[in-house]
Amino acid sequence: MIPPVVVDTNVLVAGLLTSRQAAPAAVILDAMIDGRLRALLSLDLLTEYRDVLLRPAIARRHGLSAEQVDTVLAEIVGYAMIEPAEVCPVDPPDPDDVHVWALLCARPEALLITGDARLLAAAKDVPDLRERVFEPAEFAERWKDAVES
Repeated sequence: MIPPVVVDTNVLVAGLLTSRQAAPAAVILDAMIDGRLRALLSLDLLTEYRDVLLRPAIARRHGLSAEQVDTVLAEIVGYAMIEPAEVCPVDPPDPDDVHVWALLCARPEALLITGDARLLAAAKDVPDLRERVFEPAEFAERWKDAVES
């Protein structure tokens, strides 16, 4: 069974924008929507998802209305585990990622999927996080059987 995952906003957006169904971000997004992946969310991360997806330049690319974005997010929330904001003993590399880092720290079994080079690099320097942070392609390959079912 796959542990709960924190899916960084850049992965969610990439999953919506790609035209390739087999792209790792698309596979991850589909698995979140149909419950094969249990997303670990906070209100801050969910708000960030929505805000970024509704940015005019991004909204033009995915072509979804605000109502359709809300529907996608509601499907994700339906299978998600909602966690309150926590304080992580390890500072994130970017203050804008405090909520993402806090979710990762909230559950010792949680994994983070991100395309953010700073988060990936920072995790390598923290023994507790080193084995829990993945790029989308690495995650999709490692958990292939579960996310592509």
